[in-house]
Amino acid sequence: MKKKIPLILIVAMFLIVLLIIFINYKNTTNQKKLEYIWNIKQSYSKYVKTKKETNIYDSNNNVIGKINKDVKIALKDKVITDENDDYFELELFNNHYVYFEDVDKIESLDNKDNYYKNYIVFNENCVTKDKTSFYDKNFNLLYQVNIGYDLPIYIKEDDYYGVEFNDEIVYLKKDDVTVKESNNTQETNAKSIPVLLYHFFHTHNNYENMTTVISIRTDKFEEQLKYLVDNNFMTLKLKDLELYIKGKVQIRENSVVITIDDGNDSVFTLAYPLIEKYKINATVFAVTSWNPNILEQQTDYVEIHSHTHNMHVTGKCMGGQGGLFKCIDYEKGLEDLKTSKEILNGTTYLAYPFGEYTDLSIELLKAAGYTMALTTNYENAKVGDNPYMIPRIYIYNEYSLNTFKRIVN
Repeated sequence: MKKKIPLILIVAMFLIVLLIIFINYKNTTNQKKLEYIWNIKQSYSKYVKTKKETNIYDSNNNVIGKINKDVKIALKDKVITDENDDYFELELFNNHYVYFEDVDKIESLDNKDNYYKNYIVFNENCVTKDKTSFYDKNFNLLYQVNIGYDLPIYIKEDDYYGVEFNDEIVYLKKDDVTVKESNNTQETNAKSIPVLLYHFFHTHNNYENMTTVISIRTDKFEEQLKYLVDNNFMTLKLKDLELYIKGKVQIRENSVVITIDDGNDSVFTLAYPLIEKYKINATVFAVTSWNPNILEQQTDYVEIHSHTHNMHVTGKCMGGQGGLFKCIDYEKGLEDLKTSKEILNGTTYLAYPFGEYTDLSIELLKAAGYTMALTTNYENAKVGDNPYMIPRIYIYNEYSLNTFKRIVN
């Protein structure tokens, strides 16, 4: 006869099994909790980048906006202590959060481009109401938040306004805002801007060997650059000039554009060191067939743009110096311009060889995707000028510093 197991023993064994299950469950839960907290800590940093189009949440985890993929953002300081720290607050917007799984750590944010502060702010502001969508310089969405703003306008693009926000320039769609007058500044837009034209450079020692009147001695060139720096002139890039003539930005009076045509060796050996010394912005218009690797000469201060690929040739057309660009076959001209544009990484700016052009030249430029071209017509550039007929002022070696001062002032 089998011996019966006492009921109390069965209950005790059952309770022991339950206890073991509970302990295992608790240990597993604690382990998962610790792993979860560890994952949160792995995602948190002062700076993060979104993995995808990411929701923005309020403190109750309601979706109140979004951030585009691959946007770098700063977070408010946070100490991760438990599983409830899985939402990170944005430094830019109070009570706006991202979920930890939606971001990756990064070392730092990109340096802010504060170049827009060289422009005069318009006396107009963009006003949004209950929702604001901010875009980057390529007009890709950065972030969208349920907050209204009243922001000063710095740039007027065709479909967007460039506004100052978080100490940088971002863009708002014109259709998303209303514009109101605002007393942002007492400065006024420049009435005109001198675009200076140089060609070649020589030193005092080899002056007697120079036969061209468009070569300037380096000590005179340095004297001119020093005058610009000492008198707080702003040296514009071609993008600034294009925006100015199209009325998209405002430029202060003490501003000039420095351009150098052809791009021969004297530019790189004699002019470059002075440009770098005085930290002056300048543009070289290069004949790309002369040096297909010319873009390697581009620096922080010197931009390289087109002087055509192989149309810097005289005696080919009627009138003037007979520059080839004036009468070239349409298809050959278009091919030349596209070749130069490709070599120069998609430039949209050109200086006419010998300053010569026709209606055909302008037609070809438009077809090839160029947006602005510079002539040798002697006057200053102004708002409203035809962007394919921008005038320039030759600077000759014979000019005194006083003559130069009169030109730039």
